[in-house]
Amino acid sequence: MADRRIGVRPGRLPLDKMPPLYRAFAGRDPAEVLAAMTDEEIEIIASDPALRRLPYQTPPADDWRMWILLGGRGIGKTFTISTLVHEVAAEPERLDGGIIAIVGRSFTDVRSTNVEAKATGILASAPEGFRPRWQPGHGTLTWPNGVVGRVFAATEPDSGRGPNSAFLVFDELMAYRDPRKVFDVFKMGCRVGRSQVVIATTPKPSAFLRDLCKRKRTTVASASTYDNPYLSRDALAEFVAAYKGTRLERQELLGKIIEAISGALLRSDYTIERVTRREVGELAEVVVAVDPAVTEHKRSDATGIVVYGVERARILDASGERVDRGVVLEDLTGDHGIEAGEWARVVIDAYHRHRADRVVVETNRGGKHVIAGLRAARGGASIPVAEVSASRGKRTRAEPVGLLYEQGRIVHAGDFPMLEGELFSWVEGDPSPNALDALVWAVTHCHQLDPRMAGPRVSDPFAALGW
Repeated sequence: MADRRIGVRPGRLPLDKMPPLYRAFAGRDPAEVLAAMTDEEIEIIASDPALRRLPYQTPPADDWRMWILLGGRGIGKTFTISTLVHEVAAEPERLDGGIIAIVGRSFTDVRSTNVEAKATGILASAPEGFRPRWQPGHGTLTWPNGVVGRVFAATEPDSGRGPNSAFLVFDELMAYRDPRKVFDVFKMGCRVGRSQVVIATTPKPSAFLRDLCKRKRTTVASASTYDNPYLSRDALAEFVAAYKGTRLERQELLGKIIEAISGALLRSDYTIERVTRREVGELAEVVVAVDPAVTEHKRSDATGIVVYGVERARILDASGERVDRGVVLEDLTGDHGIEAGEWARVVIDAYHRHRADRVVVETNRGGKHVIAGLRAARGGASIPVAEVSASRGKRTRAEPVGLLYEQGRIVHAGDFPMLEGELFSWVEGDPSPNALDALVWAVTHCHQLDPRMAGPRVSDPFAALGW
């Protein structure tokens, strides 16, 4: 008996935006529709995940050369890539002896997201009887008909100089450190077959991306987080909580290219360097920094909680001297209750999970109350606490942090949408940047900056860092 559990929730989209296969579900009880299907029909559905693709996940029918899918979080970019790759692999004549090349931010990203991810990865979404053999040691996928695919890391762009690619995929291109260089190197490797390029990415304010979208024989599609009827309610709520009402909502949820924000701490074309936890070296110090909410009610600020570590003398600066590198390990910022002690449990758990050295608390506004709450919480009495305060404005305090990013001296061990949104969008006069504030206190403490930011201001920010 065929499995009749098919994960779709009709009714969340207009009929013309539903996958053709599921238009029969519109306005009807899915159980009744499935009950009317034969086992053979259900087996066909189950054997070919591409039948569940949404209209925006389908490339144009004409003879295109580059297809760009700009989408918000959770629109199914990974699933789109996986099903396209299988379609191309099933037609070896399209490749003319070339390979399918899949480029991601790092090898770990490509492996975990594009190849091995449950339900949406290449292995999980393969049509029945057409699952490729995956050799992670070689980074290769081999389909039953002999078609070969290779995965590449954007961190090693020169690896794309040798292979002849006939079908080239860039996953989250705008998350690469140098997207233009990576694109150019791999694009020059498209020398056989129909030489088609697919880019599936959340957009970023970038002249390079705008240029790509305007190239000849290029088709651009866009989709928002709200367009995906398969997205779980929990995931949707998480995305909305992170971006709703912010400048980044248009980019991260609606999938639109936003204009650069003048006065933001980081330039719009800056790409945050990301590392895996395995790539993080020995940490000389780890702190959990807390920027407390002033009051506990629905309109109060969130409690900023950021875990930050420092690798001493890890990298070389422009002069060849070894300098420290900071690593953002976790962003736990949220609407944690003050009186209820929720925030304290979050902080204590993070302290032990990361084997932190101390908790850093800003004491200008409500910090003393936070320290008292931490001491009163179970397991919090013995945790070392460092107090920081400031007499200068947020922008002045944050400026040296932005400089450390620009120097490549702060990396992120993961994706932290709230913190990153504030780094790229917060300007003086906006509501308090909770995650950013916590980060500033962590960096101030770990890099031994003056918490009061006494001395030269923005006119000479390098002096504040002792450079």
